[in-house]
Amino acid sequence: MKKKLLIITLILIAFQGFSQEEPFSFHSLKGSNWGVFDIKTDNPLYNLIGKEVFGKESFDFTSSLGIPETESFQDIRHLQYFASGVEIVYKANDEKIASIFLLAPNYSSWYEAFTGKLPYGLNWNMTKSEVENRIGNGEEYHRMSDVFYQYKSLQIEITYFKGSENPYLKSIQIRDFEEKDLSIMDTIGEDSIDMRIDSEMPNIAIHDSSQYAPEFIKNLKDLTTYRSFELIEDKIIVDNRETMEFPYYPFLGDTLYYAKEDGDSSVYLTVMRINQTTITYQLQMLKSGKEYKEEDGWAHLNPYDIINGDGFSISEDEDGEMYWSVFFRNQKPDGCFTDVYVGSNRGLAAMENHCVSEFRYNSEKNFINLEQINKEE
Repeated sequence: MKKKLLIITLILIAFQGFSQEEPFSFHSLKGSNWGVFDIKTDNPLYNLIGKEVFGKESFDFTSSLGIPETESFQDIRHLQYFASGVEIVYKANDEKIASIFLLAPNYSSWYEAFTGKLPYGLNWNMTKSEVENRIGNGEEYHRMSDVFYQYKSLQIEITYFKGSENPYLKSIQIRDFEEKDLSIMDTIGEDSIDMRIDSEMPNIAIHDSSQYAPEFIKNLKDLTTYRSFELIEDKIIVDNRETMEFPYYPFLGDTLYYAKEDGDSSVYLTVMRINQTTITYQLQMLKSGKEYKEEDGWAHLNPYDIINGDGFSISEDEDGEMYWSVFFRNQKPDGCFTDVYVGSNRGLAAMENHCVSEFRYNSEKNFINLEQINKEE
């Protein structure tokens, strides 16, 4: 582990003619003249941490970012602004911003780069050594296969692109380290304590429970407060006035086959819709004709996608062409996911494996596009 953040050296202190202790938090740092590299904390994004995500102050910022997509995991929500290179994380129980991610060019094919002002005079063209020359060495942490550098006094966490001894900046997370971490990994697969009183719990009426996975019902319950839902066949009646439909595709009982071949490697995927909310899937990966990976399981629709839309997503093929798909997720006890996207207007499917690390999803994603085939193939 690297040593804790140390920015003021004795020589530089002597040149400046003052001596200060390292501030214990961003709150004590803000407004001080601490530091020797003209470090400034006037970035307005810091003021949004702890503010209501849908409040006016936050809206003044988020309204300039475009329309976000939303990811949900238990009581944590992610607003993903792909066009602006920003991801905002907030807790559903109080709807206050816990973290803001700023993402570099080429962070992923999904995100454009954040082009606004970065904290402390940093910029995306800086290498690791240049960052450390400016703000010092961060504390090194390892989560999954990722390496993070935390600067608790500066309220940021940094990642770098892999594959180089002196890599470039990849992302900056702004957060308050005085807040208790959202310990996702410790709660996966466990029943969290629900602090809502009975009158706040959503009322869910189910006509045929065999048509809806328990995981879907639990997520629907966790997602909402003060609402009512009636599940009848392929419909959800919301608050006795609005009717939403489950995605019709894949059709109930249908089995679909997909494949991808690349040199001596082959990938085969079988998907079957077993009820309104769930598919079963089987993945087989071969190399030189020999199986080296196999996975099967159940994946479920996200109730948020249905309540707030029609359950369909937009996916992208290998040529960058868009198509409609239906998104299913297998949430595993170890903090990882298998996501399955079944194309509805094209004979395509995609699979994605990724894991959770603290506030956000692991950026190292394994994404596979496949084409539909006949079983005989």
